[in-house]
Amino acid sequence: MKFPSHFESLKVALADWVHADVATYYLACCLGLMKAEDGTLDGFRDAKSVFCASNEVGDVLWQFMDKLVALGILEFDEKNIKYRWSPSFNGDWSDDPNAA
Repeated sequence: MKFPSHFESLKVALADWVHADVATYYLACCLGLMKAEDGTLDGFRDAKSVFCASNEVGDVLWQFMDKLVALGILEFDEKNIKYRWSPSFNGDWSDDPNAA
């Protein structure tokens, strides 16, 4: 399986379904909490305890992922425990859906 490297955004990193632990690691990379991913997932392996055990940073990252799902920005596949960027999310933050 090929993993994205040096991605510019979470949207790019989660273009396809990604296992939840790795998706949350990608969020941490995008926030600057982890080094940029080089496609090897070595950074994930080095910091796996952040995503697989209860701790303040990991807990906040998981809560943020849940909030992104609740807002319709991400989709979550409960059966396979994976996230992806929602193809229907357009990023329009205006109050008026007809605004130019």
